[in-house]
Amino acid sequence: GSETNTQFESISESSIQTPLSHFVKMSTSKPVLTYFAGRGRAEPTRLLLAEAGADYEDRRIGQEWGAFKEKTPFGQMPVYEEGGVMIAESMAIARYVARKHGLYGKTEIQGAQHDMIVDFMHAFMNPVFSAKTDEAKAKVKADLPRQLGQLTAILKANGGEYFTGSEFGFSDAVAQAYLPALNGLFPEEANTAPELKALCDRVAARPKIAAWIKARPESAF
Repeated sequence: GSETNTQFESISESSIQTPLSHFVKMSTSKPVLTYFAGRGRAEPTRLLLAEAGADYEDRRIGQEWGAFKEKTPFGQMPVYEEGGVMIAESMAIARYVARKHGLYGKTEIQGAQHDMIVDFMHAFMNPVFSAKTDEAKAKVKADLPRQLGQLTAILKANGGEYFTGSEFGFSDAVAQAYLPALNGLFPEEANTAPELKALCDRVAARPKIAAWIKARPESAF
């Protein structure tokens, strides 16, 4: 009996002494989200990480971008690093984070709804942000009320609280990150969609997201 105990003790001691520091080291290496010093295309992911209560490094770079650019997959940001893997493309990052933290709907079809809404928002918000000429701005002004109305119809059809029902998720974070920009850029058109404004306010009032919004660095974009 005593021989077995001695063997057990020596095994447990060696297993504690060697790999434990290795495990501790691994567990403390947290994900890193790298972007410019602004909200921009990284903010949907930051909102999702805030809601999840996830520990990560919010890395904001300026002059270092020149040197860092060649290390990224496509020469663009944001990038997200976890477990030795670097992911590019803002929505690929946000989708991964949403899935990982249970913010991508409870079913495959809800996940598809989130994707549908986000893809549609991107399709009409890209011209909003890039409209510089009077002609481009006039087209955005003509299209926005219809597009915002279509989004509102989906929100209402699913109960009016969040896009896919009563649970906050991926598409709600993207809405909160991007749609408030309309208030400054196209205020008249933004006012045609009070339900979407209310959705953005609802997301911003969620305790963990509200804490993030209060704590995040001030930036112009």
